[in-house]
Amino acid sequence: MSTWCRFLTLVAAVLHLSEPACAAPGASPACSIVWNGQAVSGKLDGGICKTTVRYGAAARWEDAVAVTSQSGISATENPPSCPQIMGNPTQGATSSEDCLTATIYAPVGGRRLPLFCWLHGGSYSIGSASAAGLDGANLAKRGRVIVVVLQYRLNVLGLIPPSVAPTASDPNLQVRDIILGLKEVRKNLAWQGDMDQVTIGGQSTGASLIRALWVAPAAQGLFQRMILQSDPFNYGMAPMSETNNFRSAIYNHPALGSANTFAALQAAPLANVLGAAGAVYNAAANQMPSSPPSQPFRPTYGTPTIPKEPTGELFNNPGGLTFSPASVPMLLTTVADDGAHVFTNSEMNFLAFRNILARLVGPAGLQVILTTPTYNITADNTDKRPAFTKILTDGAWRCAAREVARKWAGAGGQVYVGEFREGIHYPLNDQYPYCAGKVCHMDDIMPTFGQGGGFANMIADNWLSFIKTGRPAGGWSAFAASNGIDGAGVKALGGDGVVPTCPAGFWGSAVKWHWQLFA
Repeated sequence: MSTWCRFLTLVAAVLHLSEPACAAPGASPACSIVWNGQAVSGKLDGGICKTTVRYGAAARWEDAVAVTSQSGISATENPPSCPQIMGNPTQGATSSEDCLTATIYAPVGGRRLPLFCWLHGGSYSIGSASAAGLDGANLAKRGRVIVVVLQYRLNVLGLIPPSVAPTASDPNLQVRDIILGLKEVRKNLAWQGDMDQVTIGGQSTGASLIRALWVAPAAQGLFQRMILQSDPFNYGMAPMSETNNFRSAIYNHPALGSANTFAALQAAPLANVLGAAGAVYNAAANQMPSSPPSQPFRPTYGTPTIPKEPTGELFNNPGGLTFSPASVPMLLTTVADDGAHVFTNSEMNFLAFRNILARLVGPAGLQVILTTPTYNITADNTDKRPAFTKILTDGAWRCAAREVARKWAGAGGQVYVGEFREGIHYPLNDQYPYCAGKVCHMDDIMPTFGQGGGFANMIADNWLSFIKTGRPAGGWSAFAASNGIDGAGVKALGGDGVVPTCPAGFWGSAVKWHWQLFA
């Protein structure tokens, strides 16, 4: 776009006039936003303006800063993903370290609209705004809200800088990226959005990152509502000792050769950095038994960004959270078979079952599970996948979420709890054949974004009601601290309408949460 056209576009956007017909290829003259003083023309589709912008930039392992330049970013397309530790499982064909972007879906002409900012999942190490299902156009149009999908640095680039980096003592670059993104959204969309109605939402570790914000001082006031979907509440954040052990293994890996100064590591080929990190990631079970099997690299607590372990703080000292639960309503959901997505076609024998379970619950917890009639485990050659799915779904998701809800309600918070008894198959689950016929982890993403009609529209309408009012629609009652964990107060979302119970006095008591064991 020429300088003169940029000037005219900026004036038009500020004065809410029609945009001059000299925008970039693919852009629509009917939609644009002003981002850090620069007019950016998006792509119009069905009354929704989709615009991808760069909210920050950072050198490798350095803190991100807000930027004005949008050079190199296509405002009308999905952005390149942040580098992935296990290939690129998203729709984006490319990746780049210059990946701190926000993809915005906004109704044309809307003013003072509620905002919904979404954090993708992916075990803190994969995923992007280009992932399947994260097109916010349907939701923005159906509810006249602004939907924003934030990208943030992943894996070793976002969580484990080398010891010689200036960020080594507070390695939570990923979390600080999100905080910067939220601040930039509030600053730049204030003319179009209602900054008193900002909801932050996420699925899986996207939801876990919202949990990290519970104790992040810099997150104060950035949102008024939260939607946490299939957050593995069983897992907490990492202690610095765990992060340091991973750091040592990564930066002493042969893939990085003799690079040991910060300048040399910043200049090292990305493939070498990811190769070293990937090798450590895959061997995490042997190198760091305290790390969760599915997400060995995770944010670090005991730092200025995350001073305390957030789940432990809610359970033991809710007054120590950055904001009072009474001030931020929460919508909290799981799916019927959250634990089923870890299996391929291979059956699970008793030895594998026992070894993996020991990592999740510790030796004492393992003995409780093996000897209790609650899950009826037999030491034989029968396939243990059904039992493991039930145990993992209960222990990492369903029962953990209900206990979190009890604590949130007990601290004066308004919380709504639901379980997806129906879902829409998520494309990434094609690699997990055991998910067939089940409501698997990630099968809630399409409905959340109103993709699929029928059931999806019902879910979207409930979510939109919460985004606008702090309460879902359809007579969904708030969860109470007195509900316990037996299923009372939990909304069945579609399907058979049945909400399973959780065993009393079991999870978090007889069998400790992972965060209790290793915090």
